[in-house]
Amino acid sequence: MNLGCSELDPIVQAVLDDETSTSLGSLSCQSMGAPSIGARTLTIGKINGKANTSGGSKPWPAVVKAIDTSQTSKMGDNSLKEIATYESGLLKFGERSMRAARCSRVERLPERHVWLWLEDLSEWIGPP
Repeated sequence: MNLGCSELDPIVQAVLDDETSTSLGSLSCQSMGAPSIGARTLTIGKINGKANTSGGSKPWPAVVKAIDTSQTSKMGDNSLKEIATYESGLLKFGERSMRAARCSRVERLPERHVWLWLEDLSEWIGPP
């Protein structure tokens, strides 16, 4: 799937918390290499890009979790619950000491695939 700059802008704006940010379009992607117990998870990748902001060019990271909702799982529907929870806004409860990764966007694609655009916590340092 090809994403244009205008399609990335809402994600970049959420990641950078800046409504004026616009994507420069050049992206890199690497596998997070994380095991997933969810049978529906296709991949988890870290996306890095650059954006124009009012303060100049800024890097932005995000994590994309790709899920195939057409697959059945004997392990339960945890992926479907995860998607529904992010879509509901239930996890948007501020700056508490323990929270889920922020979700910038839930993107429903053809063939019943869903991309969760999540906050990149891979290099986060701080208390749990």
